[in-house]
Amino acid sequence: MVHPPVDVARFSTSTRGGDYYLCAGQITPYKKVELAVQACSRLGVKLKVAGSGASERLR
Repeated sequence: MVHPPVDVARFSTSTRGGDYYLCAGQITPYKKVELAVQACSRLGVKLKVAGSGASERLR
């Protein structure tokens, strides 16, 4: 889900390799980034996390 809505027709996909999930945004506990990390770890899929936040525990 992309929020707020984005006109995806304005962007093109890349043919470069690299299957992964991306979690981007401010890293705060209520966004449950660590849940995404745990889920991807259990599923054996790559997750890239981009963002900043005040919590050192989440880094």
